[in-house]
Amino acid sequence: MSNLKAAQDVHHKLEFYLVALAFTTAAFATQTGRFSGFVVGDVIEVFSWVLFVLSGILGLMRIEYLPVAYRVHDYVRVRQESISEPEDDDEQHDAIADLRVQVAATEPQLREIERKNQARYVWQMRLLVAGFCTLLVARIITQTMEHY
Repeated sequence: MSNLKAAQDVHHKLEFYLVALAFTTAAFATQTGRFSGFVVGDVIEVFSWVLFVLSGILGLMRIEYLPVAYRVHDYVRVRQESISEPEDDDEQHDAIADLRVQVAATEPQLREIERKNQARYVWQMRLLVAGFCTLLVARIITQTMEHY
């Protein structure tokens, strides 16, 4: 197994792990959550559940677009490999020019897919961390208010 293949394998496992973590934590939080009657703590608790679910949904969206990104990468790679210096044949010049146009037209699409996936990753992680923080605050508020 090449280093690139190993890195992709680890990356895919991490993608699935983060989605599973978000949904599992959302399920655990909703099952163990209890409303204290203190409105602020209860609202923060429910808000944390929403953050976990949104993080999981963004993760699913990222996983959905991984095959698309790989197909576009492969499309560009195959066409770039097909481009070689032609001999003196005009038909080959035209075919290679067409391939170069196809690659040039596809590269902005590839950059856009990568940009969107990167933005989704950033928001997925922000929502996951915010979910943990708000859940922690809600549980601390609930425990504190039970003592008063």
